[in-house]
Amino acid sequence: MYKVILKREVDKWLAGVPAHIQRELVAALVTLGETPRPSGCRKLRAEQGWRIRAGNYRIIYDIDDDAQVVDVRFIGPRSAAYRRF
Repeated sequence: MYKVILKREVDKWLAGVPAHIQRELVAALVTLGETPRPSGCRKLRAEQGWRIRAGNYRIIYDIDDDAQVVDVRFIGPRSAAYRRF
């Protein structure tokens, strides 16, 4: 089992979204803890890291297999995710 770590701004953003979206995103984060490369995940082309889709949102993260840590760098709408990275 991997430990999922959220950046501070990701945690704050997640706290401010509606409850039904929060539940969907938290379920995706739990899945990342169990399987950091679930079906449907993709490696980022321009930068190191991975992404998965959770509804209309994207979760961008790094995986450290040695320490068994998933470091979530960004969660947000698809349009904002790719402008940032």
